[in-house]
Amino acid sequence: MTKQEILNNASRIYIELEEYIKNLCQSVNEKDKEKSILDSLDVTLQVMLLYLSVSNFKVPDIELDFIRLLTTEKDIITLYNKEMNKNYSWDSLREENMEVEEVKEFIDRTYLLFKPDIDLLVGFLASNDSKTEKNELEYIESKLREILVLFTNLSSDYNLKYVDLILNEIFVKKYKSLVSLFKGIDFKL
Repeated sequence: MTKQEILNNASRIYIELEEYIKNLCQSVNEKDKEKSILDSLDVTLQVMLLYLSVSNFKVPDIELDFIRLLTTEKDIITLYNKEMNKNYSWDSLREENMEVEEVKEFIDRTYLLFKPDIDLLVGFLASNDSKTEKNELEYIESKLREILVLFTNLSSDYNLKYVDLILNEIFVKKYKSLVSLFKGIDFKL
């Protein structure tokens, strides 16, 4: 598969995931939160891909380009600059401009800064999931995993265990915990 085919496949999967989430927003009458939730999806995916990128101790230009081109709603670098009054660009993260350890530190700061956005996405999805018999997590997790696995095809030296580690730490564990919490709450007074 060429790099362009990898990006095209990942984009198709991402659009399917966005449509799925849009439909969830509409089905539970949360149309007014749709933009915020889709923004949070972009931020969540960018953080996951950035962590995956540094997991092999290098940050190839093709991976940064992939992350930048894949998401549609919010650019994490632009958001970071606005929140922190900085002037980073995607080029700032390139190997010739920043050591991998510095990129990792940047991602850690970004993750902490945008954790509320990630929590918004996870909370919304888990809340909806807790109200139905359908397992929303299965579909969402599979789509995110597909994108992350496609990303690993850009370079040949990835260990796929990092896909599950990143997916679990940033998304799945919180999701499952919140679904259990929401299902355990009895709103009947």
